[in-house]
Amino acid sequence: MALERELKFSLLDDYFPSKLELEPVFKREGYRLMANGFHTQTDLYYDDALASLEKAGWALRKRSLKGKTLACLKHKGRQLGDVTEREEIEAEFQEPWPVAIQSKLLSITFRDLEPRLELSTERTSYRIFKDYKELALLGFDSVTAKEPGGKNSIRFSEAELEARGETSNTTLESLAKLINSVIPINPNSSHKLERALVLLSLSQTL
Repeated sequence: MALERELKFSLLDDYFPSKLELEPVFKREGYRLMANGFHTQTDLYYDDALASLEKAGWALRKRSLKGKTLACLKHKGRQLGDVTEREEIEAEFQEPWPVAIQSKLLSITFRDLEPRLELSTERTSYRIFKDYKELALLGFDSVTAKEPGGKNSIRFSEAELEARGETSNTTLESLAKLINSVIPINPNSSHKLERALVLLSLSQTL
């Protein structure tokens, strides 16, 4: 399994800073910012009626992105300060699920899994370099979440700063301070799935 390390942040609204706003701040500290484009993606998260995956700390999704369908299994992971470190498996989707994912979830009956949540994300991202070495991927996400086929939906915004290679957690935290000098960001270790489930539940009680 691959190891993902990232910092996640809640944003107060849908305003995302432009490259023109971010670039001078990074340049002063010797970093180079490269636009990585804009894309949309749709994620379907799966679980059984007993929420077996959620209870075991796993999130299983099917992602539609740029004409491809990818399967991904992520663990809830552990916190190292504000940095979340988690295991993940990502592979091209194959019915019923990729072998690498099935072999990790031997206690799960895959035919019992059903879509539980749909997330549609609009992402603007940047690659961060120093001395020609890529250090991190910065993404600004506008997320809409709903139950598959449901009418009720919620929307939230967040930012992610994902380490590349051996980039240290200290470097990630330094980069986060630069971002915070441009736009207020609040550390939030919750996975998109966790945050969406909480917000949907709250919206249904109002």
